Amino acid sequence: MDKKVPQLLSLCNDKESLDLNNTSSMRFIINIPEKFGPNSYLDLFVATINPQNNLTEDDLNILSISISQLSTILAKVEQDLELLRASRTDQLTGVNNRQALQIAINEEILRIKNTEDKITKDISVIFIDLDNFKYYNDTFGHNVGDLILKSFANILKQYFRPTDFIARFGGDEFVIILPDTNEETAHIMGQKLLSKLSHEAVLKHSLSEIIGVTANIPDENLLTCSIGIASHSFTKNDAEKLDVLLHYADKAQYKSKNSGKNAISIYGNS
Repeated sequence: MDKKVPQLLSLCNDKESLDLNNTSSMRFIINIPEKFGPNSYLDLFVATINPQNNLTEDDLNILSISISQLSTILAKVEQDLELLRASRTDQLTGVNNRQALQIAINEEILRIKNTEDKITKDISVIFIDLDNFKYYNDTFGHNVGDLILKSFANILKQYFRPTDFIARFGGDEFVIILPDTNEETAHIMGQKLLSKLSHEAVLKHSLSEIIGVTANIPDENLLTCSIGIASHSFTKNDAEKLDVLLHYADKAQYKSKNSGKNAISIYGNS
């Protein structure tokens, strides 16, 4: 059977030899392949076992038109989904963008509102700002700055859990939403990330790979980050406050930045 051409096959052309009591045997087969995407096919396969039902060339033509229309619809859906993904993705780093962040917050609010009464949902927000990023843009150029942002985004994707939501807020600022995560756990995760960036100097290593030579960076301009964390146990009655949690995490991040950078602060803690 040609896999690329619609075909109608009769498996029993001799009606006199047909056993009408054998309903388990197929009499007619229609196979319609339809190209879908650059390297794949959709296949419609129809078979009859009832001796009274015959498939004809008209059936083949009608089904061929139908599968072609279905393929067109699916291709359009796939294209629309790709455009939707692109509209919610930061084109430089490949993580979610600010629009996607707001959508994720709204979806999380709905999730909280749909919980039962008296059930609490722990959510934490981490706000991250790269320290001394302007120095690297000014010293090595904006192309190197872009590569640093990509490298940092990859570190975040490798470090955080699949259930965590990572977004570039703008410039050198990133936000991570941690569902079902209390303040203590968020703090531990933030400390480990800070330690990874400062003690292991992963961003410095990435910079050396980017510019092709070992980077000799003054200590006061080391590429670290300032982190702010805000956490809350939400109920369905205060779900709308999740939007405010982002603002609180941002304020905590500014506290880290103003305290000397390369630090982590928790909103509400003195």
